[in-house]
Amino acid sequence: MKKYILILATIFAFSCSSSEEEITQNPFIGNSYTANDPIASIIHGNGSTTTIEFLTETNCQRIEFRASGPFAGNVVKQGTYVFEGNKVTWTVDDEVRTANLSGTILISTVVINGNPITYQKN
Repeated sequence: MKKYILILATIFAFSCSSSEEEITQNPFIGNSYTANDPIASIIHGNGSTTTIEFLTETNCQRIEFRASGPFAGNVVKQGTYVFEGNKVTWTVDDEVRTANLSGTILISTVVINGNPITYQKN
């Protein structure tokens, strides 16, 4: 009898374990990150920023804020993104950017004046 209970318990244990891969939770969805934009600041004035907002599982938008000049205001462009762990790659128009999430900061692989562009979570 003990053998049968042990066999049934083993079968039950294996049937309860899932062969499906674990679903990875998306740390980006619903969040946005903003960085000072040093190139836009030269052209459009200090305070120009770029924000990347992750809207759904695959859709994002880039919001470019221009502080002054004839193009002052926001320019919003739609894009897509993929992530793997803490690494995220987004594409807006033909521009592809990659960054790594570290706490509340996205550290871009784009380097300007020797420093990576760093996005702070909003």
